[in-house]
Amino acid sequence: MQRTLLMLTALLLSGCALMQQLVETPTLRVANVSMASGGLMEQVVTFEFLVDNPNPFRLPVAGMAYTLELGGVEVGRGEQSQGITLPANGTARWPVTFRINGFKLAQGLLERGNLKDLDYRLFGSFRFSDSTGVPGLPFDKRGLIGG
Repeated sequence: MQRTLLMLTALLLSGCALMQQLVETPTLRVANVSMASGGLMEQVVTFEFLVDNPNPFRLPVAGMAYTLELGGVEVGRGEQSQGITLPANGTARWPVTFRINGFKLAQGLLERGNLKDLDYRLFGSFRFSDSTGVPGLPFDKRGLIGG
C-alpha cells in the first residue's frame, strides 16, 4: 500500500512539472498608467496591462503576486486576486491596482536626482485556477517610464 501511494505521489508531482514545461508564460506589456488616488504616504496607481497568451489554449489566470520597483527601489508588493481568462494565442487587457509606498518612492527619487527615464521592474508569478493543474508561472517585466 505504501509503495502504491509513493508511486502515485511521484506520478502526480511529475505531471505538475510536465504541465509547467508545456505551458508558456504569458507576457505583460504596459498599455496605460493612471493615478487613482494619492497622498503623502501612499499613492494608488492603476497599470493597465496587455497580457499575451502564447499558448494554443485558453488560460484562466486566477491572479498574481507581484513586486514593483521604480528606479531600483521596491515601492510596492501585493497580490491581484481579480482574475482573467486569456484567449488562446490572444491578448487580454488587465487593470491591476498598486499601492505604492510614498516614502520609499520619494527616498529613491531623491537619491536618483531626477525622473528622466525612470526604470521600472515588475516581477512575481501568475496564479492559475486549480482546475488547470498548472502551478504558478514567474514573470519579470522591465521598462522605462518617461523620457
